[in-house]
Formats: sequence, structure tokens, C-alpha cells
Amino acid sequence: ILTLSLLSSLAFAVVAFIFMEPVVKLIDFEGTRYIMLVFYSIGLYVLNFFQASNITRFNYKSNLTASAVNIFGGFALSLVMIELVNKNVAGRLFGMTAILAIISAYVVIKTFVKGKVLVNAEYWKFAIMISAPNLVHTLAQDVLSQTNRIFIQQFCGFEEVGIYSLIQYFGMCMTLLWNGINGVWVPWLFKKLADNNIKSIVTNSKRYIWIFSGITVLMCLAVPPIIEFFLPPEYIKGVVIVLPIILSGYFTCLYSFMVNLEFYHKKNGFIALGTLAAAICNVILNFAFIGRFGYEAAAYTTLASYVLLFVFHYVVSEYVLKINIYKKRSFLFNIIVTCSLCAAVSAFWVNIL
Repeated sequence: ILTLSLLSSLAFAVVAFIFMEPVVKLIDFEGTRYIMLVFYSIGLYVLNFFQASNITRFNYKSNLTASAVNIFGGFALSLVMIELVNKNVAGRLFGMTAILAIISAYVVIKTFVKGKVLVNAEYWKFAIMISAPNLVHTLAQDVLSQTNRIFIQQFCGFEEVGIYSLIQYFGMCMTLLWNGINGVWVPWLFKKLADNNIKSIVTNSKRYIWIFSGITVLMCLAVPPIIEFFLPPEYIKGVVIVLPIILSGYFTCLYSFMVNLEFYHKKNGFIALGTLAAAICNVILNFAFIGRFGYEAAAYTTLASYVLLFVFHYVVSEYVLKINIYKKRSFLFNIIVTCSLCAAVSAFWVNIL
């Protein structure tokens, strides 16, 4: 599978370099950074491949080591390169790319030496069948996360884009945190599903959801004073979109529980369909409301899209595929409590600040 992925990456790289000149002009990007971006993308994939393999084997020490080398090694090398290239941002990019290249080379050599077989048609067919719908899912996710800024820039201006992007960073922190939790949860979940240990899954899923709900409320409580005391005054008006941005991360957590079941049962087509529908919904809502109500509307259109995504996957897993093992009442109670507390906390800060 690594061989197949690297061949795919090579094909994309060739296309990227063939169209490099017009693309660089179109997005106003330096050629050197463009080249580094291509190699960085390939390196990041190999690192993710290595981490996914380790998570499946419950080998968390190797994952921790790889992450530490990537983060701290990239930081240290970036500092050195920034000094060498006269404090230019290209130095930071080179440092990040170089450390990923070193990690990737190690992973590729280790995998090929240990695996010995470079091509396995049966595994390739399996990987393509599983991954093909995910291409649509991934692209739709990018549309869902990036179109807001484009619409805000067109309708409101760059200042509002800056405010929205900064507040969205806190939502990204929520998503990254959940991705870390989900990375540990999924291998355990798949093993329990294989053993048909449903009771254990339901019990532990409730704990995970309530823990993340607590984190969600704490974020709504902590983000507004951070904006007030640590950021320039012009960002204070962004407090009004903290609630929908944070709740978008919360609903990402909720719909992931159903998506994980769909992944296990290899029903990836519904995952791609749901994300594509949410992305289209987000674009339509942005076009309809941002021009009328300003950049604040983008946060609420995103929240609406993630709520619809949660409802879609719950309906699909419960009524279409009939694979849902989670209780509707439990989810509903958690949503009411979490959203009510977050709304109360956010209203308090909006009135105070």
C-alpha cells in the first residue's frame, strides 16, 4: 500500500510541476515555496501512514517519538534555517520540509526492508476500493473549511477575514484535539466491534462524549478572555462568533461516532455523500447570508452544516444501514446540556466584553 501511495504521490507531483508556472502566477506564490509544498505534502502523508500503522498495532511509543522528532526537530531546524537565510520565512518552510523528508526516508526504507514485497494486487485493490470515496470526502472537507474565508473576503474585506481566521484557530484546536482522541478510540472500537462487545463500546463512548463536552464548555469559557487580554483591541468583536466556531468542533466529535461505524462496515460512500452535501450546503448558506449579515454569518452557516452532517450520519447509521449502536436519547441529552451551557457562557462574555 505504501508503494501504491508513493506512485500516486509521484503522479500528483509530476502534474504539479508541469503546471507549476501558471499555478504559481494564479495564487501569487513563490516557486521555491511551491516546490517545498509538494515535497512537504508527500512527507506528511508518509508520517500519517506510519502513525496509522502504529495506532492499529497499539504502538504508541513509536508514534510519540515520530511526533516529537517532527515537531521539535522541525522547530529547531527552522530556527537555524531562518538565521541562515536572513530571517526569511522560507527558512522556516525548509526546516519543516527537511525534517519530514528525513522521517519519511526512514519510514519508507524500514517498511520496504521489512515488507520485502513491493506490489500486491489484492492489497492494492482493497486499498483503492476503501479509499476512493474518501477522496470526495477529503476534498469536500477542504471546501467546507476554506470557503468561508473566500466569501468573507469577497463580501466583507481582509480585516474581517483576519478576525474570522483567528477565532477559527480555536475551533481548529478543538478539531486537532478530537483527532488525537479519535486516533486512539478507533483501533479500540474496531477490536471491540470484532469481538461484538457492544456494552463496553456504549459505556466508554458516553465517557468520551461527556469529556469532550466538558472541553467544549471550557473553551467557550476560556477563549473570550484570551481574546480580551492577549490580542489587539480590534479582535474583541470576534467574541460573538466564538460560540458557533467552538460548537462546530463539538458536532465534529458527535458525527465522528457514526462515521467510525460506517468506516468499520466499509460504507464509505455515505461518508463522502454526507460531507459533499454539507460542503454544498455551506456554500449556498454563505452566498445567501454573509453579504446580508456580515462575517458573523459564516460561523453560523458552518455550525448549521456540521449539525446537518451529524443528523445525516445518525439517520444513515440508524435507519438506512441499521448499524448504529448508540442511543438517541443519550445524544440528545448531551447536545441540550452542552449547547445550553455554552450559550449561557458565551452570552455572559458578550455582555461583559
